[in-house]
Amino acid sequence: MHDSIGFDEIGKKFATLSPDIFKKMMEEGVKSPTKKFTELMNRLIELDGQEGKLDEKISCLDSLDEFAKPGHPAPWYYKGVYNYEQKNYEEALKYLDKAYELEKNLVRDGNYNQQFDDDMVENIWFGKSIALGELGRIEEALTCIDQALKLNRTETVSWSTKGKLHIQLGQREGAMRCFTKVTEMDPKSHLAYEAWDNLGSLFTQQRNYEKAFKCYDKSIELNPIGEGWYNKGVLFTELDKHEEAIECYDKATKGSADPEFDQGDAWNNMGVEFHKLGKHEEALKCYDKVIEISPTNEKIMHVWANKAEIFETLDRDNEVFYCRIKMIRLDPDRTRASLAIEAVFGDSYDENLSDEELLKIALQRLAKK
Repeated sequence: MHDSIGFDEIGKKFATLSPDIFKKMMEEGVKSPTKKFTELMNRLIELDGQEGKLDEKISCLDSLDEFAKPGHPAPWYYKGVYNYEQKNYEEALKYLDKAYELEKNLVRDGNYNQQFDDDMVENIWFGKSIALGELGRIEEALTCIDQALKLNRTETVSWSTKGKLHIQLGQREGAMRCFTKVTEMDPKSHLAYEAWDNLGSLFTQQRNYEKAFKCYDKSIELNPIGEGWYNKGVLFTELDKHEEAIECYDKATKGSADPEFDQGDAWNNMGVEFHKLGKHEEALKCYDKVIEISPTNEKIMHVWANKAEIFETLDRDNEVFYCRIKMIRLDPDRTRASLAIEAVFGDSYDENLSDEELLKIALQRLAKK
């Protein structure tokens, strides 16, 4: 489910400059554009999207200050954007707050351009919302996104953000209303695909499986290589429909347009389903695929444990011990692997030994039993 406050796609949209909008906002805030101003502005646009480069971006903005009208918020706003991009969320909030203060002063003093100033304030509230979300200050983030929506009720990215915040607060009905709005307002977009996925997960939590399946089908219709197949497989798993689940997980492994989706999850779940059906060799192939393509997957400990269980069933002791060695290596706190250590090595375990040396010790202990 796309419910994490990682806001990956949303954050990228905030942190990526639109050259036309950027030029408009900056030119609105300068006394008189010059050649140097244009050069600095174009350099900023060149730097946009490049990882790092924060110091150079801030330096360019500082240099632009000499051209700015006194008290104009645009440079401060973009300093907030760049700090957000670098995950400096507290700093981003400071700059956005400063931009908002300056914007209020402009309006108070009668220097008001309705379209420009409303857009600026909306963007400030939106930026504050996702920065606060990243910091786990969810209720404050929700207040900010509501302020952004007061200025623009048709911005689907704000409705999507609000839905994700509702999920974090456990407010299922509020989340459903927001995601439904996204699907109605922008039905062919990437955000709509995400919204259908999220709605499917929320209906699954309510055990309304019929509606959940319909939502996942809508998601798949919009993005046939997205996460919808995986989520549909999870639903079949929950209903103990193993063959149907395997079919969905298999389709989820064929490719994904979503960078957040780890195909290792689909391979792992498919292995579990084969395991339940007693199809051990098929399950082992799936688990091996997880290890190959997703060695840092959060479920990797379970993958090795599942392999060990299958090898125990097949009386393949060498492989059982090898899997337990891998479990121990992956468990730096030794909490979940402590039983494996005791069962295999007793007092003979030494983490400085190689896998091959540990396996030799395990087999020697087995031969003595």
